[in-house]
Amino acid sequence: MLAVILSLFLLFPSTKAENVITTGTTLKVLVGTTMVSIDNLVIKSGATLNNSGTFILKKNLTNENASPNNVGSGTVELSGTVSQNITG
Repeated sequence: MLAVILSLFLLFPSTKAENVITTGTTLKVLVGTTMVSIDNLVIKSGATLNNSGTFILKKNLTNENASPNNVGSGTVELSGTVSQNITG
């Protein structure tokens, strides 16, 4: 099994995906912690980001919830190297 996983990393070294918080899921960033998203962050309908710490976004944020939701009392930092978008 380990050999298969290592082979995949060797064959696809630059594979990446968006960060997605799926429906029915809550992602918590606790007080005193920092989370960094180096790719797009998508909050699916019915999902929640509960941020009490520091959340650093390097790319875009998309909120697919029908109504706006609170992302918590923590800090959200936009620190990408190009223009970033917040949609939803």
